Amino acid sequence: MQGWRRTNEDAHITALDFDEGMHLFAVFDGHGGAEVARFCERHFISELKEDKEYQAKNYEAALRNVFLKLDKMVTTVEGKKELRQLVNPPKTSVIGVN
Repeated sequence: MQGWRRTNEDAHITALDFDEGMHLFAVFDGHGGAEVARFCERHFISELKEDKEYQAKNYEAALRNVFLKLDKMVTTVEGKKELRQLVNPPKTSVIGVN
């Protein structure tokens, strides 16, 4: 079927008790690549909590701000470096395992 892939490229957040009386559930679509979805998963909560509109309880504006900020973050030198690391995670070895 069109659009089906062998692997899931989405990422998600399930944060119970995210803030006083609130929970956060989010799904980041992997159409930009699995690494972009994981990037958003990594940064969404901290960027949301730092946003002035979120702190003022203006949640609609806060969500808009954070999504636009994440869009900009992935285009920075640091963001591109992190995306490359998410595509090719460093190899880890387990001592004692052949």
